[in-house]
Parts: sequence; C-alpha cells; structure tokens
Amino acid sequence: MFRFTKALAAISIATIAALAVCATGSPVHAQSATVGLTPRTIPQVTYVVRSGDSLFSVAAKLGVRLGPLLRLNHLTLTSVIHPGTVLLVPAEATNPVPTASNATTTPTTTPSTTPSTTPASTPASTTYVVKSGDYLISIALRHGVRLSALLNANKLVVTSAIHPGNTLIIPPATMAIPAAPTSKTSPPTVAPVGTTTTTPAIPSTTSVPAQGPLSDGQKSSIAKVLSYLQAQIGKPYLFNSAGPDSFDCSGLTLAAYAQIGVKLPHQSLLQSQYGVAVDWTTAPILPGDLVFMYSSSNPTQIGHVGVVVDSKTWIQSARTGTPVRIGPMPSSERIKAVRRLVQG
Repeated sequence: MFRFTKALAAISIATIAALAVCATGSPVHAQSATVGLTPRTIPQVTYVVRSGDSLFSVAAKLGVRLGPLLRLNHLTLTSVIHPGTVLLVPAEATNPVPTASNATTTPTTTPSTTPSTTPASTPASTTYVVKSGDYLISIALRHGVRLSALLNANKLVVTSAIHPGNTLIIPPATMAIPAAPTSKTSPPTVAPVGTTTTTPAIPSTTSVPAQGPLSDGQKSSIAKVLSYLQAQIGKPYLFNSAGPDSFDCSGLTLAAYAQIGVKLPHQSLLQSQYGVAVDWTTAPILPGDLVFMYSSSNPTQIGHVGVVVDSKTWIQSARTGTPVRIGPMPSSERIKAVRRLVQG
C-alpha cells in the first residue's frame, strides 16, 4: 500500500511538471528562436533642401519625376519646402545627389545587412574679388549659385552696395555655370544696372539715352526680375506656356516682369513694341533689358526674346528640348531690337 501511494505521488509530480512546461514553454526553445535575428540597416538616400530650391528643381537635380518625389514625401504641388528640409529620394533617381552636403542616410530596420557608408567631405566655399561693373546677381549667376545663397553667405541684401576690391564669399555651386562666350564678335556694351521703376510698360517707339546709377529701390526691382529668372533655369521649354513649370521665350519674360507689376503680352513680336527702344549700337544695354532676335523660320520677323543679365550673358527659353538657360549674349549683328520696359 505504501509503495502504491509513493508511486502515485511520483506520477502526480511528473504530471504537474509537464503541465508547467506546456504553460510556460521550453526555455531551450525560446532561446533558440531568437538566434540570428539581430536587425541590420539599409541606408535610405535623402536630400537636404538648400536655399533657392523648389520641388521641381530638386526633382530635376535627382533625375526623378515630380510625382514620385511628391508621393514618397507625402507632399503636393503646393507644398512649401524650406532650407534644411530632408526629402526622401525615390528609387528611380538617375542622378547622384548633387553634393555630399545634401546626401544623408536614414537607417531602417530590416533582416538583411549592408555595409556602413562614410559621408564625403562638404565642398568648400571660395572667394571672389569684386571688379568694376560687377553686381550681385551677375556674380551669383557666373558662379552657379542662387542670389539668396550669395546674400546669406555675405550677410547682404539685394540693395547692398559692392565696390571694386571687395571680397565676397562664394558658396558651393548648386547650378550649372554658364559657358564663356565663344564668338569673336564683341557683344554689345552693357553698363551697370540703369534707372528702373515698377510702372507697367506701355507701347512706345521713343529711343532712350544712356542712364546713370540706380537707386536702392531700382536695384531691388531689377534684382527681383533677374532672381526670378535664375530660379527658372533648368525648367523645360513648352510652346505657349508662361510657367510655373515650363516656359516659351515670351512666356518667360512675361512671368519675370509680372514679379514687379509690369504686364506684357504673350508674344515676342508684341513685346518688342513695349517700353522704349534702345539703340544698342550707340547706347549701353542694361541688365533687365529685353533683347529680340528674328525667328529662325521667318528671318524678317521678330520671333525670339531673352533678358540681359550682364555684358556677357542673358537668360532665355529657346526651343523644344532646350530648358531655360543662361548663356552668352548674341552678337550685335544678330540682335534686331532692344527694349527697356521700366523707366525712371
């Protein structure tokens, strides 16, 4: 009887132990289930927004369509981005992130492994010594930087005066640097920025003489026009378009001068009748002047227009397949009319 009771007790103890294992799970199995699950990271390329960037220009820099960029970052066409904003780069990007300072990596947990990445060094700023005839917008354009970035780097405003011998800090280029003129023919003379106002232009055929230095307000008006044009560089040509994402030649000038309240028709031939005529063979052409050329399809009729930046460069939207760009001014022989839209 005693042996039977002892055996029954042993069976009960074994049963209780088995039930405990079923309830809590085997420690050995629990430990083995976690082996090999150490999370590792895959870098997600990002872009840090810089001064002067827009959603369209960022997409163009990265070689992606605007739609995927917006969807990946939960944005819309009307979303506002600011310097320092971090954008995720779609996988379809065909261009590298423009500069090392714009590229970061955002770790995401995944069961796979990738090697760690070491960021490249940030491009250094340079300096530029102001020469006679220079002004802020032309210096920015020649060095491939936004006017706002140049102003911020030097703690200036658009109306700040610069003089020959001044040394400016030039931030790393974020835009294409215009090619130097290759024509042996000297371009028309362009004096320092001349007198302007924001009075809407009206048709006129009166010639205008050379003009003197700008007031601060006049400098600001011209700088606003040229700064707007600079921000459009790289956007595609589209016939009969005046922005904001594409332009034809007269649509670009129309949109630029609308920034200071000057209303223009959307046709280069009609625009050539606005403002006052400039005799570019005897009087200097000024930054902001409209320069007209004959149409390639009709060499007796004006069919193209661009805006003067300085003595060597202008900004234009030339043709299908060629984006808005800054480049060498046409020679005097190719210019057919010059008009000054705002006067003092």
